[in-house]
Amino acid sequence: MPRPPGRPVRRRLDDRHTLRPGDVITRLGGTEITTITALAEALAARTPGEVVTVTYVRGTTSHEARVTLGEL
Repeated sequence: MPRPPGRPVRRRLDDRHTLRPGDVITRLGGTEITTITALAEALAARTPGEVVTVTYVRGTTSHEARVTLGEL
């Protein structure tokens, strides 16, 4: 199966999060993510502490998780 468009997760952000290295983020809070720029713009439009739904692909399966955004 070809790799889905999106942004791969390179590191685990926190052990409490569902995302794992290698997961591909395809949506963030309703915004389609196809490039690193799209991910950065979607995150910049949000505020720390906001809860958003992240859609991601692990292997060949799509998943959703509700995550609380942190600060950089």
